[in-house]
Amino acid sequence: MMRGIDIAVIEGPEMVSTRAGDGGNPPELYQMKQYYPGAPGLPENQTLKLLRMSFPGMGVWESYFLPVSEFVPGDVSCRVKPILTMNERMVDPGLISFSPQSVRAWQYNSVSDGLWNPDGKSMKDWYKSMREKGAELVKRYYRFQPQLFERPQK
Repeated sequence: MMRGIDIAVIEGPEMVSTRAGDGGNPPELYQMKQYYPGAPGLPENQTLKLLRMSFPGMGVWESYFLPVSEFVPGDVSCRVKPILTMNERMVDPGLISFSPQSVRAWQYNSVSDGLWNPDGKSMKDWYKSMREKGAELVKRYYRFQPQLFERPQK
């Protein structure tokens, strides 16, 4: 079981904003609530530098679930891969409310009807598509540790 990790990566660019519904025009301050992360961009004069990070803890995920990939945090390959950053507003409400790739459990108050359900689907159809996306991700990545099944069988 992992008891914390120290990694070294290349400090990469910050994610750029894309406004919901407009193909990525630069954000205006009064419209920031409708933006979510778009493609990463590296300004011409920005240089990448080594960034060291430490994550203390006991790896609770791995106590219950198998790893989602063969990637091992802290691997030497990390030292040549830039890590992308985004500001808090890009996460909430950006990813949570406005990103078309996000899976949502319900309509958030911050999202207008037009952005939340642009195709005008019925509630039943909208929930069905969200649940199908979510179920696919869970099926692909959430695999229980074998000992969780072994113990109850004894």
